[in-house]
Amino acid sequence: MMDGLALIVDGVTNKANKGWVRGFTIGVGVLAVIISIMILAAPVFGAVFAGLIIAMALLIIGIQMVAAGVSGRRESLVHRQHLV
Repeated sequence: MMDGLALIVDGVTNKANKGWVRGFTIGVGVLAVIISIMILAAPVFGAVFAGLIIAMALLIIGIQMVAAGVSGRRESLVHRQHLV
């Protein structure tokens, strides 16, 4: 919640950022405050929300792996440079 409030204050007071960046910062701050209040009011919402975020991340990773498999590209976690 404190991070959301800090983002809102930064978006309102930081004149160095462009208009859309300030608007985005304020919007993300408001969203963070709303979600944190909902988690404080209903902890079950927090567990469900965390589960949804994890599920979306795993779904995206799975889609990326299937796409890499279908395209035939080799992906590695560590890129090694071969010195010849």
